[in-house]
Amino acid sequence: MQGCPVIEKHQADSFLATRLGEMLAAHDVTAIRLVGMMTQHCITHTALSPEAAGLEVTIVGAGCAAPTATLSAIALAGLSGRCKVV
Repeated sequence: MQGCPVIEKHQADSFLATRLGEMLAAHDVTAIRLVGMMTQHCITHTALSPEAAGLEVTIVGAGCAAPTATLSAIALAGLSGRCKVV
């Protein structure tokens, strides 16, 4: 979409070595929703990032994927103790 910021990441944690945290703070964002590939890797690292600590983190389980449904379910179950999983 034209005019929308794009954050390129090179690590599992979307905050690590990016301007994501800075951009969210500049726009007074207090809550994020996470979806994406590799529930057990990228979603987990981003949700548990130190930079996400001040945010309300919600993970949309139906929008996440892993190599197997079982692996995704295990990751989501583990994350549910620290984040809201819907």
